[in-house]
Amino acid sequence: MRFIPARLVFVFLVLTAGAGSSFARVFSLRPSGSVLEDPSALGGKAVYSGRFIVNGAPCVLRLIQLPDTPELAMRRLEGALGGGLAWGRTRGATVTGSWADGNAHRRLLLIPGGVGGGSLIFALDARAAPGKPPRWPSGLPEVSPAQRADWVIEHPEAGFLLASATVENAVIDALMETCKARFEEDGWQVHSGPSGGERRGPNSGFALFTKKGKACWVQARSGPSPQQAAVLFLIKADSSAPFLPP
Repeated sequence: MRFIPARLVFVFLVLTAGAGSSFARVFSLRPSGSVLEDPSALGGKAVYSGRFIVNGAPCVLRLIQLPDTPELAMRRLEGALGGGLAWGRTRGATVTGSWADGNAHRRLLLIPGGVGGGSLIFALDARAAPGKPPRWPSGLPEVSPAQRADWVIEHPEAGFLLASATVENAVIDALMETCKARFEEDGWQVHSGPSGGERRGPNSGFALFTKKGKACWVQARSGPSPQQAAVLFLIKADSSAPFLPP
């Protein structure tokens, strides 16, 4: 199975949303012996494995297909992983899970899908890391001096980059105006195609910029507190291709 990297944006956002600050954890590629590395033990099969760099550490994201409904898949996982598996809040038809295995911390995303009403599992491994923020990507403007990097996720082979930051004392409309100015200073142009332009509101805003064959989608929304805003940057190297899948 081949994935357009942008299709994985939702997966990474959900997997990292509940993982705490990037100051506390990074994802890393490491042997684990986890049952998810041998999905046949669950009656499933591995259908995708992609190499990413998450907050400076190499990472493998695995996709596993199970023939079971999500409810039955959850019971299978609980039986295989034991009482250490904790399920997160359900988001629509998706549910996240996490568990500790020695020094490793693992996260998964379970969604309906596959042949015959089965399920799909996206799995990442994590380990404890020294407390330091991720390095902000070169070539991506910082939109505020009060910006704090949270996540930087790269797929170098595909020219895909996802970065997120928290901005203190931010008003969304003013933040998007500053963002536009910073990007234009750096040589980016506001894209005016069918999926481009700008939209702003009191609680969210987005803009699409292009520069030398690259496209950058920027979204700002209300943050975890009324005094904060969360900003998401998604870059694709080939701006002529559809930016996000239908």
